[in-house]
Amino acid sequence: MSEARPRPVNLVEPLRKIETDDSLKLFNQVIKFQFIVDPCRPVSVQLLLDRISKVRLSDSRPLGYVHFSRDLDLLNLAEQAVSCACVMLMQMNRGPVSDMEVERSVDSALRLIRGDAVYAIKHCLDLIESKRKEMIK
Repeated sequence: MSEARPRPVNLVEPLRKIETDDSLKLFNQVIKFQFIVDPCRPVSVQLLLDRISKVRLSDSRPLGYVHFSRDLDLLNLAEQAVSCACVMLMQMNRGPVSDMEVERSVDSALRLIRGDAVYAIKHCLDLIESKRKEMIK
């Protein structure tokens, strides 16, 4: 029987986890964004780097946490993630790339994620608000 890890009561985890490449025999590695909700403070975010056992859930352990209290830091992270994704997509061209091609690649990537991002934002705001109300009671 697996033991559940204790979780702080002020965490909200509405976004889906991001699984990394399956490069380990015994573990899956995932990244999760978690909101830290406090009724008296602005919401902050932590990025959880987690290792989940494929064999026994009780062997699963977080690898680390990265905390963000400034929105600009998260926007920098998003900027770099979109940049990396576009570079990976554009590597298929294997030739000189014009500025217009780079701009089209970025526009295309942003169009792909826009709808999901809008839905996720609304969903996160609703869950955070309900968590705040729950904590105040």
